[in-house]
Amino acid sequence: MVPEELSAVPGGPLPIIVGPTASGKTALALALAERIPVEVVSCDSVQVYRGFDIGSSKATQEERSRVPHHLLDLVDANEAFNAGMWARAADGAIGAIRAAGRIPLVVGGSGLYLRALLHGLAEAPDVPVEVRDALELRWGKEGGAALHAELLEVDPALGSRLPPGDRQRIVRALAVFHATGKRLSALQEEHRFQEERYVPVTLGVTHAREVLNTRINGRVLAMLDQGLVQEVESLLAAGASPDSRPMQATGYRQIVEMLTRGGSADDVIEGIQQSHRRYAKRQMTWFRSLEVAWMDSGDVAGVAARVEAVLGAD
Repeated sequence: MVPEELSAVPGGPLPIIVGPTASGKTALALALAERIPVEVVSCDSVQVYRGFDIGSSKATQEERSRVPHHLLDLVDANEAFNAGMWARAADGAIGAIRAAGRIPLVVGGSGLYLRALLHGLAEAPDVPVEVRDALELRWGKEGGAALHAELLEVDPALGSRLPPGDRQRIVRALAVFHATGKRLSALQEEHRFQEERYVPVTLGVTHAREVLNTRINGRVLAMLDQGLVQEVESLLAAGASPDSRPMQATGYRQIVEMLTRGGSADDVIEGIQQSHRRYAKRQMTWFRSLEVAWMDSGDVAGVAARVEAVLGAD
């Protein structure tokens, strides 16, 4: 039986597995599916794009045949997509999975997407188009590092969470500040106390930093062996803009730079590995703001028992 305090919430209890990149979330979800009737709801801001498979560690067709996966391959590279759109799609997937008598299991490490699902997103103030256009022009002339440095000055809380290459979010945050004098992080902080739309049962998996770094480095080498460079070349040839959001993701961004500006393979590998390690560190910082029960990714029986205890799964 689902505890009364959970069943009273409209969204209901929702099991979630979080963890930094390369922590073993996908493998754990696949193993869980052999014990309890789960379907995976992917919470990944790159896996929603068609064709971005290797660099995002998207579930393979074989893995999807073993366990149904939702919210993969939703849009093409140049299409507009954001966390709010993902949350609405996730609501639909969760409802459909429950209607089929199965358990939705949200799996991923995209913090903004998860926040949008659990709390909704703060509505950013209207910003005059000329303010945003001016910032876009500055991005082209001065580069992302300069605007990121400015964001760190005016909104350090948000700036510290965003990589220098996240053009859309950096421009958006600076536009809000320039137009209103308000920090976007402060608006988000006010909004985060909104009543939760679901009751999250959040389980986290990670490793000691040295172990995680080794796993990250090995994963990057495996991606290159699997054809990451060829994947990027194919996407560009098919019309994906090098400035599109998914092409700014770690791995893709470095390959695009190599293809357009040159550079040694060793430098590219090290750049991708370093970016992934930094991203994992930012993810762990964000996860500390959640109520997470950290577990061993190899303890499949323990994780399954935890989910069953809360949801009353058979």
